[in-house]
Amino acid sequence: MIKAKGFDIIISSDTQYEELCAEIYFNREFVAIITQEQGIENSIIEIYPPLSIEKWTFNYLEFIEALKDANASLVKMEKES
Repeated sequence: MIKAKGFDIIISSDTQYEELCAEIYFNREFVAIITQEQGIENSIIEIYPPLSIEKWTFNYLEFIEALKDANASLVKMEKES
């Protein structure tokens, strides 16, 4: 698990995807998943609605940093395999 300013990132192998993906959580609640199904240079993000609150509210820079960390981890793992 990768920690990124309040966000947790888990690199996983989900059965719905052929490639590795990065799951992003905030306060232990699932926020988004980044996949590389269309290639390492064409990452896709799927953002999910919150379950326990009306809307997500994040610090912009912290969320961007978490997204960058998640994608960089996917790229690194792809290059290592």
